[in-house]
Amino acid sequence: MGKPGDDVCSDVYTCIEAGVQQKRHVQIHYYTKTREEWTDRVIEPYVIVYRGNAWYLVAYCHLNLEVRIFRLDRIDRATLMTEPFELPRNFSADSFFAGSWVIEQGDPVRIKLRFAPEAARWVRVAKYHPTQELEEQPDGSLLFIGTVTGTREITRWILGYGADVEVLEPESLRGEVQAEVKRLTGVYG
Repeated sequence: MGKPGDDVCSDVYTCIEAGVQQKRHVQIHYYTKTREEWTDRVIEPYVIVYRGNAWYLVAYCHLNLEVRIFRLDRIDRATLMTEPFELPRNFSADSFFAGSWVIEQGDPVRIKLRFAPEAARWVRVAKYHPTQELEEQPDGSLLFIGTVTGTREITRWILGYGADVEVLEPESLRGEVQAEVKRLTGVYG
């Protein structure tokens, strides 16, 4: 497991950690990868978590007027402000990430996957998600059933098993995997 300082500026981590502990606003300079731009924001830092090999911050963002997730290694400056905030009474990191595969938020989606016997032996020995249910099949294959929030992250996991996994439900997830396979075919011929 990583630690503060692994690709995260220690001054940034220390400042944000102080904001969490003291419940004070923090101004950050943040790189948004999807738009490939830096923005200055004022946030209310709720919690720092380590998930999927990276440090993340869950915070209320005054720029977007909603709770957002920020990767700490994409913050290059942070300034602790004097203005306090109140953490929402019903906030808990466990509840916030309850349905996430890693960090993705979204609508709950029930998934059903069939793993071929070769892949099933690896899947059956790990707990990938709190909602997962595993059903052994007579032919040695394995059904993986669960409910996740959003499908982008689990699509990447599915693709890692190649032809040893088939999406049975929902049809929309099956379509996402098919679209990515078509893109891969374009790359590799």
